[in-house]
Amino acid sequence: MKTLLLTLLLTIAITCGIQAQTAPDIFQRLSANTPSEGNVRLVQENGIADLVKLHIEQNQSSPGIDGYRIQLFSGSGASARKEAEDTKSRLMSAFPDTKAYLTYNAPFWRVRAGDYRNKSELLHTFQQMRKVFPNCYPVRDNTIRHTDLQQ
Repeated sequence: MKTLLLTLLLTIAITCGIQAQTAPDIFQRLSANTPSEGNVRLVQENGIADLVKLHIEQNQSSPGIDGYRIQLFSGSGASARKEAEDTKSRLMSAFPDTKAYLTYNAPFWRVRAGDYRNKSELLHTFQQMRKVFPNCYPVRDNTIRHTDLQQ
C-alpha cells in the first residue's frame, strides 16, 4: 500500500514539474531582451494575457476545429451497423479520394464524408454525392483535425 501511494505521489509530482516547465508564453517571449534582437514594449490592458491563455487552453482541449462533413447515413437498431458499413463501402468505391468516417454514438451509427472548413468548400462534392446518395446532407462537426482539411 505504501509503495502504491509513493508511486502515485511521485507520478503527480513529476507531472506537475513537467507542466511547470512548459515554454514561456507569447507575452514573455516578446518582452524578453536578447542581445541580437530588438526590444518590444507591450502595452495592454490587465487580463489580456489571462484571456489569451484561456483561449489556448480551450483550443488544446478541443478534439478538433469546427467545420463540415457530409452525412450519408444515421440509424439505430439491429441492422444499423450493417447498413452503416454498407454505406461506407459504397462511399469508398464511388468516391475513393474522399475520407469516410463510420462512428457510433449510442444509439446511432453514422457515416460521414470529407473534411471542410465551410459549406462552400463541400458544395462540389455534395452535389456529386447527391447523385449516388440522394438523402445526404451537410452537418457541422467539431472533430475535424486541421491536417485533414481539404486543400
